[in-house]
Amino acid sequence: LNAHQERSAFYAGVRWFASILRMRGLLMWRNGSASRNSANLATPERPREMRLELARAQIPEILAWAGVLTLLFGIVNAATLSDEGPGAWAVNLVFGPVFIGLAWAIRAGHVPVRLVPWVWAACSVSLVALLANSYRVAPSESGVAYVAVIMCAFSVLTSGWLPFVVAGTLMLALMVPALVTGGEQPLAADVIACVTALLVGAVLLRLRIRALDALAESQEQLAHQATYDVLSGVLNRNGLQRAIPGIVGSAERTGEFVLVWFVDVCGLKAANDRQGHDLGDAIIAAVGRCLSASVRTNDVVGRWGGDEFVVLATGHAGSAEPLNERVNSALAADAELAGRWSGAVTVGFACGRAEEGVERLISAADEHMYQRRNGG
Repeated sequence: LNAHQERSAFYAGVRWFASILRMRGLLMWRNGSASRNSANLATPERPREMRLELARAQIPEILAWAGVLTLLFGIVNAATLSDEGPGAWAVNLVFGPVFIGLAWAIRAGHVPVRLVPWVWAACSVSLVALLANSYRVAPSESGVAYVAVIMCAFSVLTSGWLPFVVAGTLMLALMVPALVTGGEQPLAADVIACVTALLVGAVLLRLRIRALDALAESQEQLAHQATYDVLSGVLNRNGLQRAIPGIVGSAERTGEFVLVWFVDVCGLKAANDRQGHDLGDAIIAAVGRCLSASVRTNDVVGRWGGDEFVVLATGHAGSAEPLNERVNSALAADAELAGRWSGAVTVGFACGRAEEGVERLISAADEHMYQRRNGG
């Protein structure tokens, strides 16, 4: 490499490394999966999904820069008739547009998100291969430094250990023969420099994975708290509102009715007044448990507010009495309330087409519950 190329490569390496450490995409990352399923508890796949989405947000920009710089190197080499020869110029002129094209494809969503880290790893290996070939032709002290920068910096965006290990092994397999063939410095020192760069990259990757996993867990907890009632363990009113579009969509697809049960806990205020709020909290928690155990798996259970619960479902028919009996039987057998409360719940029911509006059906089920509670 001539002096002009060395300066250009150095500035490119610094810019590339700084872009990775900026982690701009981390601040811009949007939890699309959480918005689709915000009522669910944390799942083991969520941190991995977050890492992949973040990699897809960050890699195109950096890959585009790598493509532009590679293309410029090829143009500069061709214009200055460097010692690398026409073959090296042509490779640079080909790889540059390829990197830019891959950046566009990732940005446009044409590359599956699970393959994005592998595309990045392959491009990083390609850059090392280009530099290794340049080092064979024109060895210099800075050549190993440029490779070390890439070996250290590429790891952060691989978002997983397997792409990092595979790419790192290939980089060493490409660079060591180049050092043996054209190295002017002691071979052991150059190899140690490359291995050290990969080890530093591994540390950076581990820190990034741990930070992103912690962030994913924190966001899942916040999403859970925003949609679940802590006391009863079922959805809160906000969670129910978010679940309504799914219920409506399911009813429209299947041609079924939207079914609504409105559940009122009888005597909760009296229990609070006589024995304190600890008993009232235990009653609400027990109703949440028993109600969840008394409905189908796909039915949506939520606390509407205070001593009121709502169950949303789809189907062709329904009524209040079967659920009322199941919940009261479960409450009577609940070990947490044994000897402390002998109350019950009253259930109202309504059903209708999705276009009638779920809010209206909830109001109708509420009215039906009052009629049943008053003996109407």
